[in-house]
Amino acid sequence: MELDARLLITVGGMLVSVITSFVVTRQKCIQLEEDCKSMHKSITELYDNLEKNNISTEVAENKVAVLSQILSPENREKLHRSLERMETQLKQDRKDLDKILAMHNGSHPVIKAKD
Repeated sequence: MELDARLLITVGGMLVSVITSFVVTRQKCIQLEEDCKSMHKSITELYDNLEKNNISTEVAENKVAVLSQILSPENREKLHRSLERMETQLKQDRKDLDKILAMHNGSHPVIKAKD
């Protein structure tokens, strides 16, 4: 087998082509890795934001549940009945106090201390 100039040029061209393809492929792989890392970072941020949103939603749901329980018709009725009983008791206590004050004669005898 003879090595003439044409064969060397062809082999050299193929070698340059393979090396160039290797470099281009390597650069694309590096670029794809960087893109993959940036996408992973974005997905992580989205996941964190989703978790925060879920927590906020659960807190809001709990607040609404508590408020709806407080404002339920049954609880409101109980509260109003209790307040009505307290007002009635207060009126009765005031009447009793007025009677006691009316019984008091308002005069106190002076008591001298013994020396």
